[in-house]
Amino acid sequence: AASTGLSGIVLCPPHLSTEWAKYLADFHLDNWSVFSAYKLKEVQDWLDKNKNPPQMVIVDEAHRFRNLELEWYEDLQRICTNKKTILLTATPYNNRPRDIQALLQLFPQAPVAGGVRELKNEFQRLDKDYKRALEKVKKGHSTRKEIEPELKHITEGISRVLRGVMVRRNRLDLLRNDRYRKEVESRLSEQRAPIPQTYELSEEQGAFFDDVVGNYFGGAKPQFKGAMYRPALYMADSSQVNTDGKQGEENLYGMMCRLLVNRFESSFAAFRQSVKSIRDYATGVIDRFERSGVFVLDRELLTRMQQEEDDGALGGGDSPSKFDASQFKDPEKFKSDIAHDIQVLNDILDRVDSLQLVTNDPKLDALICAVSNVLRNESKDVEVQAGERRKIVIFSVFKDTVNHIAEGLRRSLGAEFGVMRMTGDFKTSRGESVKAQFDASLEKKEGDSMAVLVTTDTLSEGVNLNRAGLVVNYDIPWNPTRVIQRIGRINRISKRVFDKIYVFNFFPSAKGEEVTNKYLIAGQKMQMIHRVIHEDAQVLDDTEMPTAAEAFFDEVNEGTLEKAEEAGVSEYTKVLEHLAQAKKTFLDAGGKGRRVAGSRKGEWQARLEGTKGLSDGVKAVIKTPEAARPTELLAFKSDGVNLWAISKEDPFTVGATGHGSVPQRMSFFDALDQVKCEPDTPTEAFGQKWWEAYEELDAFVMPISLKRQSNRWVKAGNVLRTKRWSNALSFELKVAHERLLD
Repeated sequence: AASTGLSGIVLCPPHLSTEWAKYLADFHLDNWSVFSAYKLKEVQDWLDKNKNPPQMVIVDEAHRFRNLELEWYEDLQRICTNKKTILLTATPYNNRPRDIQALLQLFPQAPVAGGVRELKNEFQRLDKDYKRALEKVKKGHSTRKEIEPELKHITEGISRVLRGVMVRRNRLDLLRNDRYRKEVESRLSEQRAPIPQTYELSEEQGAFFDDVVGNYFGGAKPQFKGAMYRPALYMADSSQVNTDGKQGEENLYGMMCRLLVNRFESSFAAFRQSVKSIRDYATGVIDRFERSGVFVLDRELLTRMQQEEDDGALGGGDSPSKFDASQFKDPEKFKSDIAHDIQVLNDILDRVDSLQLVTNDPKLDALICAVSNVLRNESKDVEVQAGERRKIVIFSVFKDTVNHIAEGLRRSLGAEFGVMRMTGDFKTSRGESVKAQFDASLEKKEGDSMAVLVTTDTLSEGVNLNRAGLVVNYDIPWNPTRVIQRIGRINRISKRVFDKIYVFNFFPSAKGEEVTNKYLIAGQKMQMIHRVIHEDAQVLDDTEMPTAAEAFFDEVNEGTLEKAEEAGVSEYTKVLEHLAQAKKTFLDAGGKGRRVAGSRKGEWQARLEGTKGLSDGVKAVIKTPEAARPTELLAFKSDGVNLWAISKEDPFTVGATGHGSVPQRMSFFDALDQVKCEPDTPTEAFGQKWWEAYEELDAFVMPISLKRQSNRWVKAGNVLRTKRWSNALSFELKVAHERLLD
């Protein structure tokens, strides 16, 4: 941004605004402003009144704008119109391919030929293919191993689009780049492979859990009917609710059942609170229905529940939220089924209380034991680092679970180790206290009075918590990118506190997976994430995969994700390494390399020294054919944003249409391997058919109307044509010489 000299605005979560203001000051961006990404209408009002509107927009934590259908997405799209746009996110892929489409449509110009329409069509195809593949596994028709080719096809399609617009830097890229290595190698901690934490339910607790999963909210016919979530089943005229609305109600019912199982596995306290809330809500529904004859479905409440789960499973169209008793075929049946659900929920609450589950929680006991051992330097899994007390951050999806954990830890640890709790807005006095206790980048700290921080995912983004050396995932969210973000709070490229950092993961039973499909979905999403962002990552084993829960367990806890990062060096880094190696090879070759022998060594040195990067050093140069691919033709062109290639393969071969191969656009990185050669690679003569292919490709890459505007392209074309006539003349002379010999 500073190098462009343009004015601009930064849109970021409110708790990051202070840091962004500091960045702008550090880089002397005086004509820039910072705004909350949550108040976009106010930003638009400011833009409308500004006589000199900004020319650039930076959106931090841009993955929040992955839903095309939300109003705030439209607000952001309006703000980005006709402005250079930079989107910052560590997790561009969250749930499905359409996430990427939403981000790409924020750019002023679609990064695909054919514009926004073709972009939409492409991602609609990818989205359908992904849903189809996921359904195969969910229904047991295929294993994750068997759908691997389908996922590979989908992720390759996404990657082709992203390569032109995405700049990715992971830690491995920085460590392998001479420009950054010295700066970052002393500031990076080693992240150890995550360590699973297990716990066992008592016999009575296990029997109750079996009922929760197999009878109350799961199985062939759950006792909880969810009548108030499925009013369409009771309508006198089913046409009053369209098909999408009916499907939406069924999805809503399924989501509520999964929600309750998820809360049971998160903590007994969260489960009890949810059951009680639904029971009280259902009691109010019956009371209102009896008094006024009206049933109202509180969709705002359900939306908040869905957002907390980040499930995205509601789907379907919106169904009416208000129904009159006259619309029901049998109002008494509807009311009695809700009463039945209330009784089921009361039975569950009675069993929770009789078993004393909230106070007798083996999962919490396991956490307390693990935390106590680490704080007292008695853990067999975590190394002690001299001079530093290892603080701990514990994450949970649910506020009720956070409260439950914090209270349990305080009772157990007492005054020896302070415990902080965070479930609300970070921009509060409590948020400042969290930073003072856990942010190693602050010059002034409050000390070590707080050893443990228990929080929801409100702190999973944009916050430094690197005075902690251990992250505990007490439960795993639907969206696995949250796990990545959580760990990123302590794995920062800033001031290093600990040489090694650790992750503990609590995983529930396979029984709950039968209802929630959480780990199947999370595992497949994680696989997609690492294929899209780490193209060479191998997530699945070559052997038969175990159950979905065990598969995701293996990925996270056996270090496969770390291996994926090791394999995921960016293509940009690979190009830089290749250029460095080429420079060394060419300049050290001396008289051995035909292409650098004698006076040409100085020419190569000048050319290579001028190659600073992909955008400012690559020139329109000639590469003569190779014997291995004599019929292949590649042309490289910059469109002002990306360097890409046009390929026309095998121009001699006539296809089914009666014509040769059609030119295809490909990324520069895809073409790189095809143009690499050694100093002593022999050149081949240009054939006559090759030149016909060149003329076709020339017209495809640069239409005549644009060619006149590009001096570089004209010069490159002239060089090629000179080479062509030289080759043609050599060919004629060779033929004439052979005739003379005859």
